[in-house]
Amino acid sequence: MNKRGIVEVQLHWVFVMIAGAVILAFFIGIVAKQRAASESNIVFNVKNDLNLLITGSKVSSGIVPLDIYDYEFDFSCNEYTIQNQRQSLLGKPVFAAEKIKGGKILLWSVPWKFPFKIDNILYATSPKIRYIFLGNSDEIYGEIPFSINKVLASDLNALQDEGDYAIRLVVFSAAQGQLYIPNWMKKYDVSAVIVQPQASMYNEIQGNLQFYQYDKTGWKLEGNSKYFTQEGLLGAVFSQNLNDYNCVMANAVAELNAVSSIYLDRIKLIYDAGVCPLFYGTENQFLVSSLASATETKENWQNNVEIMLDAKQKIENLNRDIQYQSCPVIY
Repeated sequence: MNKRGIVEVQLHWVFVMIAGAVILAFFIGIVAKQRAASESNIVFNVKNDLNLLITGSKVSSGIVPLDIYDYEFDFSCNEYTIQNQRQSLLGKPVFAAEKIKGGKILLWSVPWKFPFKIDNILYATSPKIRYIFLGNSDEIYGEIPFSINKVLASDLNALQDEGDYAIRLVVFSAAQGQLYIPNWMKKYDVSAVIVQPQASMYNEIQGNLQFYQYDKTGWKLEGNSKYFTQEGLLGAVFSQNLNDYNCVMANAVAELNAVSSIYLDRIKLIYDAGVCPLFYGTENQFLVSSLASATETKENWQNNVEIMLDAKQKIENLNRDIQYQSCPVIY
């Protein structure tokens, strides 16, 4: 009987341990599911908030911070990804860093006019991405909000390591010899754009760009591009690679094409109505139609910069003349 009792006690504790393990696994499973559900809800809310900000940027401008907690966003030209969930930007021009983390996204919305209002262009970054301006960049540097992590420098060796996960050098042509980095910077994601301003007969901001990436072997030239208008130059500052910059510029040009086509229709309707026909005839319609034609193939925008700038200036002059005559303005 004693042996039988000992066996029964042992079996009893075996069953207790098995039952306890099952119950413990059950509750661990519940906690894991709740945690996953909670995390999914947070990701959903962050995505939803960002989408609302992007949508709302069409009617409001300024800079807005958005909490993203410990999550990372991967941006490309036409979409962003968070936790393997992809979200289309629907062709919205968003110049962004490739990877945004560090607890917040800073979303800066800037109106773009050419010469009529096209849209608000967006720039997305993190407080932990550092933008270092070298050379004669005072004008563009001053346009960037102070809440963005920026510094105007004459010597990179004078800067301290602040633990930023990415560093973007914006080097104006007079400072090209400064395209180097101190040792402490080499452990971070470092990229650069060299800005070469070009004298413009249209009194516009325009010029050429060179995009660089830094790796263990040194600087690598990605390629060349162009910029026009201040908004385009800002795009080169916030885009960390050449392909994304060119692609987002193409999306912006597509919006320019759509809006210029609408204004062309407006001019034709005014002319057909017989209102101030001197200002809306075929010759002046051509000014807007040339802008629409130059932006029809968005990927070809670099070859048509001069045509676009010429049309913009002439439309501005025409609109001013129309206003003096108290006729319906173009925009």
